[in-house]
Amino acid sequence: MKPTVSPQQHAGAFSDRIESFAKPTAGALRFGRLFLALPLMGLTLLSACSPDEDVAPPANNKMEHRIEFSIAKAKEYNEIIYDDAKAELNLTISVEDLRNGSNTILWDTVFSLRHLREFPAPDAPLVIKKDISRIAAAHEALRLSNSTRYFDRNNTTWAAAESEIVPRDFPRAKVEIAL
Repeated sequence: MKPTVSPQQHAGAFSDRIESFAKPTAGALRFGRLFLALPLMGLTLLSACSPDEDVAPPANNKMEHRIEFSIAKAKEYNEIIYDDAKAELNLTISVEDLRNGSNTILWDTVFSLRHLREFPAPDAPLVIKKDISRIAAAHEALRLSNSTRYFDRNNTTWAAAESEIVPRDFPRAKVEIAL
């Protein structure tokens, strides 16, 4: 039978160092505990967030936006077919309740029926700027809408409408309208 030999006997002059590596120091124990605690804290924080929860409103519950409507005709409309073509434009800024879909109009304006050629040129659009500052609940959002009704010389009518919600954290919004 062979005699049992310990690792210290084979290490010779390094036997005292091998023993010190085998025993963890107090600092290494603290680091190990911290290393295990960090992932556990991260998992706890991630599980506390839910995608179904509403985003918290700003601390002062205030919506502050600068809205710009840029209005221009899509082209020059020089052809004869557009001689009696007219358009009516309606712009609206409202607060929408996202729970039930109701709207409260904050501002609106109408460009009454006029010839398409009377609207501003594409290279020099009409810009309307509106500043909105309003206290609003977390379930309310700002909605920008525009609707256009067109009439041709045969009294044929057609319409186009667009609408978009402006997120609370976007302080500036620009709507470009081409007639």
